[in-house]
Amino acid sequence: MKVISRILGVMILIGLIMSVVAFFMGLDPLDLKGFFTDEEAYGEMITLTHDDEISELILDLSTRHIVIHYVEENELTMTYYEHEEKDTWTIDESVPGTYKVTHREKIRWLNFISFKFTPKEIVTVHVYIPETWVVGYDLSTNTGSIRMMFDETYDVLNLDLHTNTGDIYVDGVSGGIGEFVTDTGDITLKNVVLSSTLFVDSDTGDLRLEDVDTTDLDLSTDTGNVIMTGINGNVCDIDVDTGSISITNSLFTSSMKLHTDTGNVNLTEVVGTAYDLSSSTGDVIFTLADSSNLYYDFKTDTGNIKVDGASQGTRHSTTQGTILLKVNVDTGNIRINS
Repeated sequence: MKVISRILGVMILIGLIMSVVAFFMGLDPLDLKGFFTDEEAYGEMITLTHDDEISELILDLSTRHIVIHYVEENELTMTYYEHEEKDTWTIDESVPGTYKVTHREKIRWLNFISFKFTPKEIVTVHVYIPETWVVGYDLSTNTGSIRMMFDETYDVLNLDLHTNTGDIYVDGVSGGIGEFVTDTGDITLKNVVLSSTLFVDSDTGDLRLEDVDTTDLDLSTDTGNVIMTGINGNVCDIDVDTGSISITNSLFTSSMKLHTDTGNVNLTEVVGTAYDLSSSTGDVIFTLADSSNLYYDFKTDTGNIKVDGASQGTRHSTTQGTILLKVNVDTGNIRINS
C-alpha cells in the first residue's frame, strides 16, 4: 500500500511540474483545461424522440444524472451524450406504452487514477415529457442525482426513484405510490400529493419533506436528519439511527411512531391520534398549543421531565384525555410545552 501511495504521489508531482513548465512555455490555459477533461470523447449531443404516448418511463443508468422536464410538445424527447469507448446504450420500445432506456459503462483498468473529469452537463440525461401525458416513472442511476422539479403540479402514476450515490429532488407532482431510495445522498420532496403510501429511505443523507399529502409515511435513514413541515397523512413511521427528527405544522389522522438512536425528536404543532416518541441518546421536545386532549406516559432513565416548565422527575403519567402521548428516552430530557 505504501508503494502504491508513493507511485501515485510521484505521478501527481510529475503532472504538476509538467503543467507549470508548459505554462511558462506559452501553453494556452484553455488547452490545459482540455487536458484535464474528457469532454471531447463524448462527441455531439444525441437526441431521441418517441411519438406514441406512454404510461411508463424506465431509465436504468449507470453513471448519469437524470432530469425530467414537462413541455408543450406532443412527443417525448431525450438528450444525452455517449462516450466513444465506455458507453453502451439500449433503447427498448417493444412493450406498448413503455419507453425503456438502459445504460452501462465499461470500467477500464486503472481508470481510478485518471486525471480527467467529465463536466456534469455531459453526464446528464434530459427527458422532455408532453405535459398532457400521465406517466409512471421508474428511474434509477448508480452514480448521479435525479431531479423532477416543476413550477406547477403535474399528474403522474407511481414514482419509483432509486440512486446509489446522489440526491433525489421532487417538486410539484401528484400521483399514487411514491418510493424514493438512495444509498448516499439527500432526498427532498416538496409539493407532492400521493393517494397511497410514501416510502423514503437513505443510508447516509437527510430527508426533507415540505407540503406533502399522502396516506401512510414510512421514512428511515441510517445517518441523517428528518425534517418535515406542512405534512398531511395517516400513519407516520420514522426510524433514524444517527440523526434528529423535526416535524412542524403537520396533521396525521392516525398514530405516529418516531424513533432515533442518537439525536433529538422535536414536534411543533403536530396533531395526531396517538404518539409514540423515543430516543436512545437525545431530547424529546413536544409543543402543541392545545394539549387538552392528551394524556401522558413519560419515562427517562437519566434525564429530566418538564411539562410547561414544571419538573416531573424521571417518570410522569396522567389519565385524563383521549390521545396518548408516550415518550421514552434513555439518556436525555423530555420537554412538553403548550
